[in-house]
Amino acid sequence: MNTSGFPVHFFLLYVLYYSGQAIYSAYFNLYLSGIGFSNTMIGLTVSLSTLLLLMVQPFWGIISDRAKNKNSVLKILFLFSGLSAMMYYLSADYFYVIIISLVFTMFYAALTPLQDNTTLEYLKDKKWDFGKIRMGGTIGYAVAVAAAGIMIKSRYSSIFWLISLFLLLCFALMYIIPPVPGYRTRTEKASFSEILKNRMLMVLIGFNLVNSLGLSFFYTYYPVYFESSIGGDSSIIGVLMFTCAIAEIPFMLIIDNISRRFGIIKLLIAAAAVSGLRWFLMYLLTSPVLIVLANLLHGFSFTCFTYCILTYISENVPKSLRAAGQTFNTMVTAFFSKVIFGFLGGVASDIFGINRIMLVSSVISFLSAIVFGFWLIKLSKGNEAGAEACLRAGER
Repeated sequence: MNTSGFPVHFFLLYVLYYSGQAIYSAYFNLYLSGIGFSNTMIGLTVSLSTLLLLMVQPFWGIISDRAKNKNSVLKILFLFSGLSAMMYYLSADYFYVIIISLVFTMFYAALTPLQDNTTLEYLKDKKWDFGKIRMGGTIGYAVAVAAAGIMIKSRYSSIFWLISLFLLLCFALMYIIPPVPGYRTRTEKASFSEILKNRMLMVLIGFNLVNSLGLSFFYTYYPVYFESSIGGDSSIIGVLMFTCAIAEIPFMLIIDNISRRFGIIKLLIAAAAVSGLRWFLMYLLTSPVLIVLANLLHGFSFTCFTYCILTYISENVPKSLRAAGQTFNTMVTAFFSKVIFGFLGGVASDIFGINRIMLVSSVISFLSAIVFGFWLIKLSKGNEAGAEACLRAGER
């Protein structure tokens, strides 16, 4: 197989996977709301699913690092998550839905970090950068979320066969994806403590965690608010989510260049400030058209955080720990954004209203830009000073 040309198989994998993810993330909580779940019940479902995610993601990350090739692990996850999605049709009982959500999460939750890690490993020493491959996910997400919004006509139970279809297509595509070997062999066993000792990485994960709070709340609850209080239906919600996704494309094309020019610290500070502005506008605006336009801000903020964290781990973590590093970042972020803030956000939404929690998210994002910005700058200067000291010692 020609490895010098554009890796179209990976591009198509992102198109298909994020098509399914778009439908799940945009409409699943609307399905729950439609069958009678309150915001608190939705929050509890999200929190329990995420707690399971925290248990299974490290497991799948370690398995992927130790596997003969990482493709085999992705095949298992795509197959069983696709099959379990169809099990939602068996019952709409509250406890059954929670159980099936846990089963689905067991396989689905690890797909994003492991797919990213596999792609980054394949792209090593090749001329193609990750942003252009990941753009396939953005295109798939944008098209699928808009098309599904029109197709389902607010009949949200229709989403599960679509989700299953896209995941099973990913499973089939994995058979022609070039194999990517695992690295955690007997001759190379780096300790997980190396990840925890990397102070810059820990602060970056913390920064990502804090800024994911607003993003998680937006995708979990804002569509419910948009439909019930703003007056949108599934087609308008599809346009809203389409706008969020399509806004990523121009930044996916240039993110590699601008990160090299300005550095990840400046980019992340700017991204956090833009997120703060976005959440404030979600609190303030009541016009569907203006809300849709305001979400164009998603492109810059989301792309910066996603690209910078993934790239830093890929370039600064030992080969044998990269999948574990990606899943650790996802795991820690998910715990606070979905388990803690997800459940408490649902309770607070029932008490104070969803739009007021968007205001809280705005304040958190602005504060994180200041606090983590100074912290990262301080760490960066310390690393530079340490490198210079080592260089002078070597010269002597």
